[in-house]
Amino acid sequence: MTDYNRVFERICAKSQSEGDQIIAYIAYGVYKEQKRDFLMRRKEELGGPVPTAEIDVYHRTWGDGQINLVWESATQALAQFAVSYADAEKQKAVQEALTTALKGSSLRQLWTAIIANIGAAIITVFVYFALRFVGFDLIDQIKKLERIVPS
Repeated sequence: MTDYNRVFERICAKSQSEGDQIIAYIAYGVYKEQKRDFLMRRKEELGGPVPTAEIDVYHRTWGDGQINLVWESATQALAQFAVSYADAEKQKAVQEALTTALKGSSLRQLWTAIIANIGAAIITVFVYFALRFVGFDLIDQIKKLERIVPS
């Protein structure tokens, strides 16, 4: 039987704050995955179980360098997760904003613009006929202006 493996405590010792605990747990998971890969590879190479002495040697090879590597790997994995989560949330927020905009306010703005344009057209026609009624022909005046100012 192997002696107690202190890799977990060594990984957790790198925690500087409570927020680092999640990194420590992920780093320990990376360590366990590497240990599992080692044991499966050695079992296949040996054609049977890995001797306890070899497992003890494996544990002792986990120095500060390997601990730092799994810590960095965990930090990168957590950062990548955070970026992916933030991107997904941003995409969701944009989609919700577009859906909200298309449901109500844009349609209201479109109708407001249509009514305003129709109103402006009606007022323009009314002004034209009112000017004509008092003897001012706007079209005739524009034609005279075109003869004076060449285009």
